[in-house]
Amino acid sequence: AERCAGDDARELCSAMGFLPAGAIAARRRAEVNELTATLRTDEAPPLRGVAQVGAALVRARKHDVLPGEQLRSVADSVEATGRVSAWFERRTESLALVAQHAQRLVPHPALAREIRRCFDPSGELADHASPELGRLRRRVAALRTDIQRRIDRILKAPRFEGILQDDYVTIRDERYVVPVRSGERGDFPGIVHGQSGSGATMFIEPEELIGPNNELRIAQLDVENEERRILTELSGRVRQHADDLESNADILTYLDLTCAAARLAVDLDMSLPDVTSARGGRFELRRARHPVLALRALAGELEVVPNDIVFDATAHVLVVSGPNTGGKTVTLKTVGLFSLMLRAGLLVPCALDAAIPEFERIFSDIGDEQAVEHDLSTFSGHVRNIARFLPECDAASMVLLDELFAGTDPEQGAALGRALLDELASRGCWVLVTTHLEQLKTLAFQDDRYACASMGFDVDRLEPTYRLRPGVPGSSYALRIARRLGLSPTVVERAADLVGETTSAAR
Repeated sequence: AERCAGDDARELCSAMGFLPAGAIAARRRAEVNELTATLRTDEAPPLRGVAQVGAALVRARKHDVLPGEQLRSVADSVEATGRVSAWFERRTESLALVAQHAQRLVPHPALAREIRRCFDPSGELADHASPELGRLRRRVAALRTDIQRRIDRILKAPRFEGILQDDYVTIRDERYVVPVRSGERGDFPGIVHGQSGSGATMFIEPEELIGPNNELRIAQLDVENEERRILTELSGRVRQHADDLESNADILTYLDLTCAAARLAVDLDMSLPDVTSARGGRFELRRARHPVLALRALAGELEVVPNDIVFDATAHVLVVSGPNTGGKTVTLKTVGLFSLMLRAGLLVPCALDAAIPEFERIFSDIGDEQAVEHDLSTFSGHVRNIARFLPECDAASMVLLDELFAGTDPEQGAALGRALLDELASRGCWVLVTTHLEQLKTLAFQDDRYACASMGFDVDRLEPTYRLRPGVPGSSYALRIARRLGLSPTVVERAADLVGETTSAAR
């Protein structure tokens, strides 16, 4: 939205949903990709100045008289249509897909020229908008000059000395009046039009000005009628072309949205991966970066670590383990966001040599669903969420499971986790799961439907590396972290002994 030129496109960004999987989403991605390639080496389409004209067209179709502001917005839109049409016309070879939309634009330069001709730089109707308007305005100016001359004479007349409250003139009810002391109003011939808040001053139209004021008001009405006639004529011309103008506005909004998506792709060095079928396609993200982290890196807030996220040919379930705050959830969300962005017709921040299936459905269980008011523990919240979407999972689905079945007995949680993953694997679902459960980390060594990976951790620095290591189950490093963070050596050593005993007993 920040990269859109016009308000219509910005509003569309806020309401934009996901496109149907298949040809429509593929066409949209191809258009964004095409324009992205152009923006890397060429100037952007001249979309600045595109104005909202929807309200003006509604009024024009109802035979309303459009105010000058709306007429000028129509002229802005018409001129933008011409600029954009010419820009794409010069690039039909390099923008074969996007230019097809621009070719449907119908410029009406004569309409824009006529509107511009009728207004001066300040936005008011110009004297030359019609021959009659200039003549009528000159008459109004002449009558004002005559009235001002008469008023000056009245203000300086000796017979009114001491009667006038001050030597100035004002306008009441569209007529020139002078301030007269309330106690002296009987000595000043004219028509009373009001008084001051204190009551000390009466505003009286001098008898001598009644005729000239009448002439001035009639002349002003003539000007207003001529201005309305001109606005009515211009509004009629807008109405004649309303269908074209509405279609142009829709096309410009779409092109603006497409250009904004391309600008984002250039800024974040995004690309279009090979989008494969979810049923048997490839999943190989290369140098993938979480989109929000990529935006923060663009702003200079941090450096983002790119990662390869790859599912083996036979494995549709990837189990990611590793230390807390090491990047497991970010990796999981990166996959989900990439899948959704592609369904929204966007590119994604990864290398060119990447491939990702187009999922028809994406299900997730992320975060803590604990809620006292709903009597939900962490564990029961996760179970309820998974139970809700499990019946819909199939080979065209991506399932994202964060810290699977945490919050309960580890042994039973691991058993439930294994059973759930086996069920999803049997349905052919694509699954990315993060876990600390040891029994789930090693599934890749027992079943070729599973693959494992882990987030790296520098044990000397006690810092995560945020690097995803394929084929290696990760450790939580809980004891080392606890020792480095200052937990009592006695407690840490006792914990190490207990871990050793548990491992021996398991063997």
